[in-house]
Amino acid sequence: MDPVDRAAASLAARFGGRIPETAIVLGSGLGAIADDLQDLIEVAAADVPGLPASGVAGHAGRIRLGRWAGREVLVFQGRVHLYEGHPAETATRAVRAAARLGAGTLLLTNAAGSCHAGLPPGSLMRATDLIDLFFRRLRGAAPPPFIGRGGVLDAGVGRRLDEAAILERIPLRHGVLCGSLGPSYETAAEVRLWRAIGASAACMSTVPEAFAARASGMRVGAISLVTNFGTGVSASRLDHAEVVEWAARAGEDLRRLLRRFVGEGAGR
Repeated sequence: MDPVDRAAASLAARFGGRIPETAIVLGSGLGAIADDLQDLIEVAAADVPGLPASGVAGHAGRIRLGRWAGREVLVFQGRVHLYEGHPAETATRAVRAAARLGAGTLLLTNAAGSCHAGLPPGSLMRATDLIDLFFRRLRGAAPPPFIGRGGVLDAGVGRRLDEAAILERIPLRHGVLCGSLGPSYETAAEVRLWRAIGASAACMSTVPEAFAARASGMRVGAISLVTNFGTGVSASRLDHAEVVEWAARAGEDLRRLLRRFVGEGAGR
């Protein structure tokens, strides 16, 4: 059996016929957002056949199905990254399994570095487009499905996120998210290059998952929590502990935003 089918079948058996409307992937340090799910079923990703387990700090490696704002939500507390040695096919299995479980909408979150001084740490940014600098085959089995003129990120999901932010009185900026392999932080020259080609923020995840989910028929949205300035934008030193600390400090706004989005009807 295909690993994604095997993972989906294992999760479906554990979930007892409950079908998620929305799936959410929580990035570095953001796992606590899922703590107020009701009627909770929790599974360790390492216990699901076909799914890899994350080995990165700030990624708990748990999968939770529960009711949030009255709706069924599937939450991945953490993800695996290509820089851990996983090929793109493996790193995107979780989101493809979510699609096979019936989730029609996927929200991807991440901790990201700002490419310019006008986007400071603590900001929430909705990605309006993506730049793929992974230089890996990201789009699934051969031949890859072509993604049409509408692009990867769903405009309707974006509007719903904007509406949720207004209702919660949370500033939500817009920008272009650039994804690259990592795990080293970017050089100042790279930040200047990415800014020159239109990037607002940079991360080491999300882009492969977005392509895989869109190719699986899901509506996709992405939100970055800006946790640091990129190299050269600020004189401050970069480290992963700072990323996790900022995520913990600013994660409450993101939790409220996601809950409102889910409660207002993510699939509309």
